[in-house]
Amino acid sequence: MSFKVCLETSQIPEEVHFFKDYRLNNPQVFENSMVSTFFETQVHTSLFGKIISNPSPENKRNFEEAFQRFYFCIRFTKYVSSMIRFANIDYHRKRRKMEGRNQLVFDSPVGEEGQITLGEYVMSRLPESSMVLPTSNPDYFEANLNDPDLYSVFSKLTDRQKIVVTLSYSACELDTEIARMLNVSQQAITKTRISALNKMKRGLQAKPYISRSRMGVS
Repeated sequence: MSFKVCLETSQIPEEVHFFKDYRLNNPQVFENSMVSTFFETQVHTSLFGKIISNPSPENKRNFEEAFQRFYFCIRFTKYVSSMIRFANIDYHRKRRKMEGRNQLVFDSPVGEEGQITLGEYVMSRLPESSMVLPTSNPDYFEANLNDPDLYSVFSKLTDRQKIVVTLSYSACELDTEIARMLNVSQQAITKTRISALNKMKRGLQAKPYISRSRMGVS
């Protein structure tokens, strides 16, 4: 054995040597993943080695307390992970329930007989090229509205309404995401979006040739 190896071996605490001997003679104990993980820390191996070399009540107590702290951390981490997972499931369940209960204004019928929704009309009037180029810039969105009627009603929205409508229906962002971007409440975004769509809807219905020939009203 070289001098370097002898020096490194001498630097290892005596308790660790006792632990290594125990592990070598009892490999089945360390097949348990939790036990194996616990002894990856040298402090824990030293505490266990002290019990083997000197099984005093104090050494036993120190080892038991170390294992209890380790076990608590394992259980607490597992608990927090479960809470996060169930909270995520509950959030998506509530969101689907709310979306099913509250129909979007974008999906509301336009025209007296309700043969077409506002969303269907808007998408039918958009050129195909504009539907494949989502944007979060309201100025760009407005400039690319080739349909004069849509351009007219959209241009009459307030700046805030334009931003919300663009983010909602071009960038496809949720109200919660838009609220976070604009640093306001989700309720404020929802109110602004609905108000903007109602304003656009009234503007489109005010055009006789749209409300009758385009909306399927006789």
